[in-house]
Amino acid sequence: MIRALMSLAAAAVALGPTSAPASPIAITHADGTPVREGLPAIAAALEVEPDLMEPVSLLGGRGWYALPLGYAWCEGEAGQDLAAATATARMKLEALQSADAMEVLEAAIGALHCAAFPVDPAALTTALDLLGQAAQDEADTAAATAAYRQLLATDPAHRLASPAGTGYEVLWEEVRLEVLGLGAATVAVQHRFEAAWIDGAPVEAGWGGTLNLVPGRHLLQWSSEGRTTGAWLELEAGTTTAALIDAETGWKDLLAEGPVDPGRKLALELWLGELAAVGGRAGVAVVQEPGRRPTGYVVRDGKASTWEAEARGPAGGGPRRLRIALGGGWMHVGGAHYGDFGLAADLQLVGPLHLHVEGDVGLSQPIEFPDHGLDGSFTVLPGFGAGVSMRPGGDVVQPFAALSFGVWIVPATYTDKAREAVSQLGDVESRAAVESRSPVTFRAFLDGGVDLAPTGPLIVRLSGGIGYGFGFQARAGAAVGLRFGKGGTP
Repeated sequence: MIRALMSLAAAAVALGPTSAPASPIAITHADGTPVREGLPAIAAALEVEPDLMEPVSLLGGRGWYALPLGYAWCEGEAGQDLAAATATARMKLEALQSADAMEVLEAAIGALHCAAFPVDPAALTTALDLLGQAAQDEADTAAATAAYRQLLATDPAHRLASPAGTGYEVLWEEVRLEVLGLGAATVAVQHRFEAAWIDGAPVEAGWGGTLNLVPGRHLLQWSSEGRTTGAWLELEAGTTTAALIDAETGWKDLLAEGPVDPGRKLALELWLGELAAVGGRAGVAVVQEPGRRPTGYVVRDGKASTWEAEARGPAGGGPRRLRIALGGGWMHVGGAHYGDFGLAADLQLVGPLHLHVEGDVGLSQPIEFPDHGLDGSFTVLPGFGAGVSMRPGGDVVQPFAALSFGVWIVPATYTDKAREAVSQLGDVESRAAVESRSPVTFRAFLDGGVDLAPTGPLIVRLSGGIGYGFGFQARAGAAVGLRFGKGGTP
């Protein structure tokens, strides 16, 4: 049996054998071009070693990939119109010229795959019925059996046109019981041609279902660029699944769409499974969505399954579990403005939930009370806090929100100057508030922002927040940092 793989042979060259001790996984984009980026992350998703990922090219061709069907392409001229040939054969039979009737019908039916128009299903079954009758008249049991087998493969519900008692029904019933006992194969037909037909019945482009075909000979026809041509298919007995894939235009669409329905799933399993077997590969993987979190599917051991890689930088597999950022900005605490310098760390706990720890130092000119200034050295206000942050994920832009609780360590210089100021003012309530102030003051912050992750482990953070503790608090700033280890979010 000849398998019509056509330019599949060219693809098999790209998938040719390798000397590696373990069979690799071929990897290609949905347009058939080889995948070069992010192979470590894809290998992790497929649970194979990175050095077993092999970029390959897939090539199209003419006609169809027929798997595992016999395929005979039209290489001649169209024969006599089938309806005209049938009419001529009837006249020959009435004139007892059954040999001539056989010759006319065999020529017309045999050239149908070169016809310029799709065959009429009723005309095809009528011609085959008449051919079986003519062959029996000539005592050519082999030819009659072949005609009846094709007729039943084309239309399993057909009833013999010859009247009962003429004798033709004896061989017909034998062949019918034989053919119907073979069962039917599930056949996926995937194409983007202008039109396609099997035994004269149209098959919709991009169809998601499958056909049930009885083993035997079938006529495949299709139209491309306004021209109709065809091929004879041979579905062998015992075949349970088969696929016909448009090798000219539809194969890229099939790759891009993936195993989203029974028709596409079966077609991909047979096609890519054949490619893997021809090239000595363990399977063929397809990247449908490239980027920092590539996704796709793989056909391995004859079965299709989807995969999704973890988010990565351009070098693949971006780190993410622990992130540390150092930066600065502006802060308003206790009625004063500060330059804020901070260090923050986030450790993934589960999913988007992280442990958040931070420490910062505010630097300010002497604190200003309403209508009065305090002279002196810079005020240093250190503090730290701990809490949780939520990081829902993302690619380059990764938003977050954090809630932390902690303390400010109020410097003695601040307290001393404040006491001096309130003593001069004679404000009893202010003096009591200052003198009772503890050197450690509660603080809480609610922050939000984004981490920009343009490449590898690097992050650039933009954030802002509000809080309470040492009076009303607010802050905003920027930081740079790194991510380390692997986790479940970007």
